[in-house]
Amino acid sequence: MTEPVTALNTWIIVVTYNHQKYLTTLFGSLARLTHRNHHILVIDNQSTDGTREFLQTQSLLVKVIYQPENTGFCAANNLGMARAFAAGADVCVLLNTDTEVTPDFLDRLEASYRHQLQKGVNVGLLQPVILHQQRRDLLNTAGNAIHYLGFGWCKDNGCPRPAETQDREIISVSGACLYIPKAYYQQIGGFNPVFFAYSEDQDLSWRGLLQGYRHFCCSSAVIYHDYHFSKSTAKWYHVEKNRLMAVLQNYDRKTLLILIPALLGIELLILMYSVMGGFFTEKLKGYGFLIRHRSHIRTVRRQVQRQRTVPDTAFWTQFSSELVFSEIRNPVITWVVNPVLKAYFALVRRLL
Repeated sequence: MTEPVTALNTWIIVVTYNHQKYLTTLFGSLARLTHRNHHILVIDNQSTDGTREFLQTQSLLVKVIYQPENTGFCAANNLGMARAFAAGADVCVLLNTDTEVTPDFLDRLEASYRHQLQKGVNVGLLQPVILHQQRRDLLNTAGNAIHYLGFGWCKDNGCPRPAETQDREIISVSGACLYIPKAYYQQIGGFNPVFFAYSEDQDLSWRGLLQGYRHFCCSSAVIYHDYHFSKSTAKWYHVEKNRLMAVLQNYDRKTLLILIPALLGIELLILMYSVMGGFFTEKLKGYGFLIRHRSHIRTVRRQVQRQRTVPDTAFWTQFSSELVFSEIRNPVITWVVNPVLKAYFALVRRLL
């Protein structure tokens, strides 16, 4: 008889910050998990909306770390991963509070991970198919896109769920549900803590690509996401500073030099758009942040470039050449900006 496979020691990390309204749905779904070896660790970033009181009513199987301040999504998840892997975790699953999981999603992710390993794949991060909670026939993301100038978005958001039965190789996983094996964490690390929030999933995925890892969306694992696109000025601040940090840290010197005209051109366009969109001050604050943290950026860049094992050309074609935001429909982007970006993408490909 074949020996039963021992389930991987899997820790689910949930970061909360005034998310009480989502927790009944999330923890109700987590209580129905079929995975035989999972743990739940919550990091609360000093919530004041009743989240802490809710967490205190949960089973003793749910471990909670109450933080004295809001350290941000990135640092809190890093704390959770450090605690989990130190306690013997084989895998961590970083899960948003505004999600609802299916009972077997962990089992299916684990099966996908094992399958890729058995094929000899240098498997990095995984994610499930993430559907909209309110429209469960529509996709939120089956893998995020990364534009070659550092923008990221939920690819195919709002499209019908794909009928795929095979796992899809992707360039970036979604931070809404991110499956990170211990081997990847030990080699690549966690989130860049100075990101605070937003684009951290993209950066973590990108750093893995630089060391030859391949990321996948497990087509049979499903969760639901109460996704709402936010245009808040605080989000623009973090998204823009983090986009530039990822570009500055992850590209090699030659690629950066070739991209300078495109980067400068897109910065000018974003500055003009920020005036119309009401986040010009936040955009300028982002530049100030980059200047203040230039030493940190240089340190991270040196580390990333020293550890990389593959050139940018190895995965250049996986980058998006056009900006395709499902939430932002702008004829200037469609008919003016994208043709120029696409042509420059082709030029860079020839020059690299």
